[in-house]
Amino acid sequence: MKIYTTELISKVDDKYRKGEDVSRYDRIYFQNNIGVRKAGVLFAMSQKELEEYINCKLSFKYFANHYCKIRKEDGSIGTIQLYDFQKDSLDFMHDNRFTIFFTSRQVGITVVHAIYILWYLLFNNDKGVMSVANKTATSSEFLRKMKDIYKLLPFFLKQGVTSWNERFIEFENGSRIHTQGRSKEPAIGFNIDILYIQEFSRIPKNKELFNVFAPTVTAIKDSKIIIQSGPNGCDFFYELVRDSERPKEDPRKNAFETKRIYYYQVPGRDQNWVNEQIAMIGSESRFKEEYQLQFVTDIKEKTYTWTICNPSVGVIIGPKMNKDFTVLEIEAFADKGSVTSNVYCGPNIDLKTSVLDQSLSIGRDTKAHIYKQVSEGHWLMLDIEDLEGAPAQLTVAVKGYEMKK
Repeated sequence: MKIYTTELISKVDDKYRKGEDVSRYDRIYFQNNIGVRKAGVLFAMSQKELEEYINCKLSFKYFANHYCKIRKEDGSIGTIQLYDFQKDSLDFMHDNRFTIFFTSRQVGITVVHAIYILWYLLFNNDKGVMSVANKTATSSEFLRKMKDIYKLLPFFLKQGVTSWNERFIEFENGSRIHTQGRSKEPAIGFNIDILYIQEFSRIPKNKELFNVFAPTVTAIKDSKIIIQSGPNGCDFFYELVRDSERPKEDPRKNAFETKRIYYYQVPGRDQNWVNEQIAMIGSESRFKEEYQLQFVTDIKEKTYTWTICNPSVGVIIGPKMNKDFTVLEIEAFADKGSVTSNVYCGPNIDLKTSVLDQSLSIGRDTKAHIYKQVSEGHWLMLDIEDLEGAPAQLTVAVKGYEMKK
């Protein structure tokens, strides 16, 4: 039986490109689908290829940064350039068993999931992935992205394929992925090691679907559930997100960890872009839901403002929340000089936690996007840490939304 090397593969590929006849012994692609390695093809790696294979097996980030490519609009092929939040998402997905990606539209999170799940299937034996979406077309598009990345991998990184269609892929290492539109039937003939659900909030009766799938997945050791969605009213998805973001010591916290990804994390999305999107989708309310991750159906926008004349160093306690409050943005202004300040929340001054990742240096106009839940009965607190230039007035506005009861 013929044993191939990268050099021999290149010669066969050259024949395919030129339209020349390829002998049956050199038909290395599944059903002549160029780029899809056929099962049973013997391949001898060079020492360098073996080292690279091991590097990819040990690190999904190495695999993503060095070998995951796309075909560009001009026909050229280039490595996928991930933004920082996309790289962080790979780590987040790998490090947590149950994850929610609460995302704005058009932030490129699907390609991150495609890279990770492809890596998982290629470098692990006998694993099963189930991909569910609100529409069959959505899950098929996800599988297409994964296929495109696979086809552009070097031959030595590919597993041979035994099945390859619009809804199912199986590799010769026994790992496979099945995709479908919404369904309450998880009986697909194999264990689900990763359950991946897209547009979860837009799946009708998503709670029923979750309750059917979850026990099947969680019963398997080291299995994962990955949920991706934007908001769609205060449904079961809202409950999952809310309870996942509670403090770890809160008995109401569920097993999920949530990563929020906003539109402005994609470079180039400035106020002009925002205005264009609002004009396109027809309303600011829809923009808040689709891009600012607000559950607009049952929320009330709220702003708490401190206006302090001749501020001094110290902590100002108040106001107290009479409903659960979600901080989305902090705007601050000092009439002259600068003020170093932070915002805290908690049941009292001894148990306060920071709302901001780091203190703000407040000048003429300062803004910070943040996400932090403040529980009913807790206080907001402004901590003025340092003053420069003797400002006569300091204004700090905490903006967000309050959940209706």
